[in-house]
Amino acid sequence: MKCPNCGAEVDENSLYCSVCGQDIHMVPDYECEVEHSMSETMSRIMEDVFDDAPEDLGESPPKSLPRRDRGGGGRGPAKRGRRGRKREKGGFLSLFSIALMVCAIVGILAAGGYFYENYSLDYQLDQARSCVQKKEYESAIGYYARAAQLDRYNMDIRASLADVYFLNGNEEEYIDLLMQIIRDGYSNREQVETAYGKVIGYYRDREEYQTICRLLEACGDEQIRNTYQNYMAMPPEFSSDEGVYEEVIPLKLSSPVEGRIYYTLDGSDPGPESEVYTAPIFLERGSYRVRAVFVNGYGVWSPVVEKDYEIELAVPRAPRVLTEDGEYFRPAWIVVEAAEGENVYYTVNGQDPTLQSSLYTGPIPMPIGSNIFRFASAKEDGIMGEVALKKYDLELDAPVSVQDAEASLMEKMYLLGKVEDLAGSSQEIAGYYQYRYQYAVTIGERDYYVIAELESDGDGSATRTGSYYAADVQTGEIYRLQIESGQRYTLLEMIQAPAAESGQ
Repeated sequence: MKCPNCGAEVDENSLYCSVCGQDIHMVPDYECEVEHSMSETMSRIMEDVFDDAPEDLGESPPKSLPRRDRGGGGRGPAKRGRRGRKREKGGFLSLFSIALMVCAIVGILAAGGYFYENYSLDYQLDQARSCVQKKEYESAIGYYARAAQLDRYNMDIRASLADVYFLNGNEEEYIDLLMQIIRDGYSNREQVETAYGKVIGYYRDREEYQTICRLLEACGDEQIRNTYQNYMAMPPEFSSDEGVYEEVIPLKLSSPVEGRIYYTLDGSDPGPESEVYTAPIFLERGSYRVRAVFVNGYGVWSPVVEKDYEIELAVPRAPRVLTEDGEYFRPAWIVVEAAEGENVYYTVNGQDPTLQSSLYTGPIPMPIGSNIFRFASAKEDGIMGEVALKKYDLELDAPVSVQDAEASLMEKMYLLGKVEDLAGSSQEIAGYYQYRYQYAVTIGERDYYVIAELESDGDGSATRTGSYYAADVQTGEIYRLQIESGQRYTLLEMIQAPAAESGQ
């Protein structure tokens, strides 16, 4: 069958053209119930009509005696003739009236059936459900579409129509109708949430995660956005607003969902090759243009967010080193004066100090040989100040070398039975003992090497046992050494090897 408006092919069961939307007017195929109702109504009407009609439609029963019988003139027969003709004419009109009445009833019933099939919401829905059960989806679409026209504010009907579109393979119409439900102001919360769930499920099955992200970004319902937040890729959040600061900024980047944050500090575009954010970024003195981007677990990238920071800090002055640099021939201590609220860090490896360098906690024994110390102060904000550089040359007038003192101590420990061999093996520990030079000090009027005892486990690591020894740089005599706080050193007993037994 063709649409009378546009000529497109229309399914016989459709009530409107799917191309132009024109209603299709046709002679309805009545339901059995409608047809039975019409038959009963016609039967009752015909019975009532013929029960009231006279047996002889050509004559009417006399209503009174002729005037002649009542003493009238001779015109009686002529008058009876005229009445007869009238009775014949009345019979004809009665038949005509009955026919008109029957036609009117049939027309009314036909019109009632037409309006029932085209304007009854229940009829459209019943037919639609029946067609769905029989998998006649095209017909079901027609009935649901007509029902939606009859009750345009019923979102449940639209949802059912969308489901049939999907079953019929009309995916574009399926998504369009669900989006209508989402945007229509007559949809309740449950209907909107259900529609969102179906749309997101549709794109998820096709791995179109970018589409899901855009859909949620346009959603004004915070609860729905939270429900599906793992599909979103919102720009990273910055812990500090951009601007000028007079302190170090521990900048934190965050995202409410799992994923990765890439960032740059020089204004370049962040990408897979950029730094991955794992811990706060300390912005010290200088200018920074921080750009960051978030990537969620589905590979969807957020827009890049950018912020500018200017860190203007008062740099601490170089610490005051009280020990003058130069050449030394006796053991000495390096003393540094730290300003209040500042910590002093130092290095001897040629690098400028950082917060990870050695922390100055008190006078430092000057190492033997030539060494360059770098000192720098840092405030609580972590900014390193100017560097103070000192060079020290310590050359002791010592007949006994450091190596000789270490070897002599090991030999005495062997003779005393502390170790089993000169390699330091011992049954007391799992590894072996080592004796290492620490620094040189002056005790009384004499100079000594300070040697520490260590336990080594054989893998290169060693720990101090807490025992210390002092070796006289002139004589090589070795003493047990007691070290107390405040650089107080006390010589204990001398370490002497047992006398050798005389042979026979």
